[in-house]
Amino acid sequence: MSAFHLEARLFVGPLSAPERDEWRHAGADSWAEAERWVEQQVAAGFTVWVYDHGRPSPIPSASDLRLVAHARPGHPAGITFRHRPDVR
Repeated sequence: MSAFHLEARLFVGPLSAPERDEWRHAGADSWAEAERWVEQQVAAGFTVWVYDHGRPSPIPSASDLRLVAHARPGHPAGITFRHRPDVR
């Protein structure tokens, strides 16, 4: 399992009849890799959420996901951190 779970969404148009609704998902083993993916998606117009898998769970395939960063196109601050991820 990767250290970070990445989600990106591009939504264009009204909620009742979207012109475009696209999701992208990825995983990253390091913060640098996650940051590159985030920058690429934001440049393409996507809003991005970055989750840290947290501590390993004793249950197979389970994890403790927590939102660590959020980025959206045109936002002057770039990536907004909720919790600064451990740089891996």
